[in-house]
Parts: sequence; C-alpha cells; structure tokens
Amino acid sequence: MSFSCTINRTTIAFLAFSFCSLFGVCLIGEGYSVYKYTVFLLCTLTITLHLRSFDLKPTLQRAQVLFFPWLPWLVGVLLLTIIYGPKGFSPYLNSLLLMGLTYVVADICKISRNTVYYLIAITNLALSVAICVQIQLYGLTNEVLFNNKNIVLGGVAILSSACFVVSLVTQQRIRAISFLSFISGIAAIVLAEVRTGLLAIFSLIPVVLIIKGKQSFKTVFILLAITAIALFILYLSGRLQQGLTDIEKFQQGNSNTSWGIRLEVWRVMFYGFLESPWLGWGPRPYKLIEAAGILPLSPISFSGHHPHNDLFNILGTGGLLGLVTWLITILLLFIKSLKDPVRLALLFAILAIGLSDCYWFDCRRVLTIFTVTWALLAVSSLSTGKNKNV
Repeated sequence: MSFSCTINRTTIAFLAFSFCSLFGVCLIGEGYSVYKYTVFLLCTLTITLHLRSFDLKPTLQRAQVLFFPWLPWLVGVLLLTIIYGPKGFSPYLNSLLLMGLTYVVADICKISRNTVYYLIAITNLALSVAICVQIQLYGLTNEVLFNNKNIVLGGVAILSSACFVVSLVTQQRIRAISFLSFISGIAAIVLAEVRTGLLAIFSLIPVVLIIKGKQSFKTVFILLAITAIALFILYLSGRLQQGLTDIEKFQQGNSNTSWGIRLEVWRVMFYGFLESPWLGWGPRPYKLIEAAGILPLSPISFSGHHPHNDLFNILGTGGLLGLVTWLITILLLFIKSLKDPVRLALLFAILAIGLSDCYWFDCRRVLTIFTVTWALLAVSSLSTGKNKNV
C-alpha cells in the first residue's frame, strides 16, 4: 500500500510539472486560462499528497528563499487590493501563486538546470517557428497564434533573451539549440514587425557586460550585428520609418499617431501621478485621470486601458506605494540574479520591453511566463550542487 501511494505521489508530481512546463501556451488564444487552472489543480493535489509524508518541509524552506525578493511588491499589491478591491490586481497574485506552485513541484521532481534550458529553448523555438509559418502562409495581421501580436511577441522576446544567454554559459548541444531558438525569435519579431521586441535584444548588452566583463567585446559585436540586420529589415518593410515619422508629426503638433498617442498618454499619466502621488488612482487609471480634467495637449484617438509603459502604469495605478514596493523587488531580483546570468537576462528583457508597452503590468500572460521561468531557473540544480542559485 505504501509503495502504491509513493508511485501515485510521484506520478501526480511529474504530471503537474509537465503542465507547468507548458508555459508557452499562455501566449496562444485561450491557453492562459487552461494553463492556469490546470496548474492550480495538479500542483495543489501534488502538495496535498506530499504533505502526508512530511517530506515537503525542505522544499517549502527553499521556496521561502525564492519568495523573499518578491515580498515588497506582494505587500504593495495586497495593500492596493485592500484600497481599490481585487479587480485589476488579481492577475499579479495569480502569477506569483503560479510561480510558487511551479517551484514546489519542480523541487519535488528534482528538475535539473539543463532540463530547464531545454524547456525554454524548445518552447521559444516552437512559438517562433509557428509565428513565422503563420505569417508566411496567411500574411501579417494584428494577431498571431490567435492573440494580439504584441503580447505574443513580448513573451517570445524575453524567452529569446534567455536563450541567447544560455548559449553563452552552457555546453555545446544546449548551446546550439538555444542559439537557434534565439535567432528564430528574432526572425519572428521582425516578420511580425513588433519593434518593441527588439528592446529586449538591446537589453542583452548590459547583461553581457556584467557577466563577461572585459571579454564581452566579441559577444556585444555579435548582438549589435544581429540587431542591425533586424533594424535594416524593418527599414525595408517601412515599419522603422513609421516610428520616426510619428515622432516628426508629434513635433509638428500632430499627436494622433502610434508614438504620438504614447507620448500624450505618458504626459497625462505623469500629471495624474502628481495629482495623486501616494496611492495613485487604482487599476486602469487613464480614464479616471482624464475624467478628472487632465487631458492630452492635442486630440488623440486612444481607447486603450493602459499607457503602454510599465513605469507610467504603476505611477498612475499605485502612486509611490506601488512604485517603491515594485522597485525594491526589482533591486532584490537584480541582486539575486547577479549569480545567474539567465535570470538576469529575463529581468532586463521584461523591464526593457516595458518601456514602450505594459508587460509586467496589465499583461498577465507575459508576466506569468516570466515568473514561471524564473521559478524553474531558481529551483533547477547546477553542477555545483542543488539549489545554489535560488
């Protein structure tokens, strides 16, 4: 009977981990909801089964170390939830819960670092190839993989950044598939004409400088060359000139363009923050700020609910409370990831693409991919021993 129970616990644990490792489906159509509820169910069942045998205590102790850098932001989110209600803040709590559950289950299964590297590379490769094939077969639209292309390519951008760093720090077989995955990610970003995705690639330059120091020249040159090729292709497609034209029109007083609207919305959000600096305006603050009389300088056609910038979004949503708690978490995550270049790349990438869109805030799909891959990297073992880089 005991032997049978052990087999059942192990089977359920590996089944739960298998679903956790399918984080890429979060970017596809309705895949996020299916992923979330399935992981919640299987991971909760796994933890319940292992609690009976009292073998979960070491795992939970290690999970506390994982969660420590996230605590300031969690506290900030909980306080804002108390003030404004759960609507708008629950996606952040869901992402943190998925991160914790993934960590516990992966720790129970004793997942290796190389396994996680393969998961990230294969997931990104599959997504990127599917995007490229879809665009080649059906042409470019605002959707890929049954979802907004900016959301999908945001997830691909951070995974591609991780793949590039994996190709720098690991053995040859994983290095090859990781670099191939990185190149396919760049191809998908360029074909989809999502300029924001290239910010993640630019963010790899400081990561390389940090991890390679004086030996970084060759790697930085390769990155710049790849980025230059991507920019040249965007130039040939006309997408790059469109952004420059938007800035030119804005300077001439026409704000009703992609970048012009962004700049006007950012100005409104900043002045909204000055009006309510301590606690902000609550989730999706732009309409509230506009209703309070803080308007764009020139007419714009903006029907969105976020300002296309993570920093301005948290300023308007949670004021200084939200901003400070978030920045403390970012600082702690940065310190923690200095010994783990792949997690450092993930962090820099999601912050970089958040400069022109909301990916940490108001994009539960990309945030979930970030937190889940963070947990998998944290729990995975290194050649120097188990959980050295939590």
